[in-house]
Amino acid sequence: MEEENIQSRLTNGSTWLRGLWIVVYAVALRLAEIVLIACAIFQFFASLCTGKPNERLLVFGRSLSTFIHQSASFLSYSADERPFPFAEWPAEKPARKTATVKKSTTTKKRAAPKKKTATPSSQSTNKAVSDGETVIEKAAKKSAEKATANKPDSPQPAT
Repeated sequence: MEEENIQSRLTNGSTWLRGLWIVVYAVALRLAEIVLIACAIFQFFASLCTGKPNERLLVFGRSLSTFIHQSASFLSYSADERPFPFAEWPAEKPARKTATVKKSTTTKKRAAPKKKTATPSSQSTNKAVSDGETVIEKAAKKSAEKATANKPDSPQPAT
């Protein structure tokens, strides 16, 4: 019974076809990685010369990285869909965080940050001193103020 299952899997044409596509996409993945490295080097020099990354190359890099992800998913059997050229070339998806720095069009002035005094390095960072009080002391004071503000007027116990 077990030998019949193995033989049927070995003669299954779709499994061998998938194996062929794995080889093709493995080669395509290596070529895409070379193109990605070339894009990274070009982007570095473009950023060096102009002070900002090339926008067209950013778009291409995002879609190329999506193609690489799709190919890796197909190779690892995480996805059954074959990527480009059997599907559309991946459209640019907005990145979580882009390398470009967008300048604000408003001329709003920001307040200068408060100066914090340094603490000895032996103290914990939770006890960083700011304006003479530690962060823990400020939090405790705020918490106590909120607690007393939310309580109805009641007689205070004598101390």
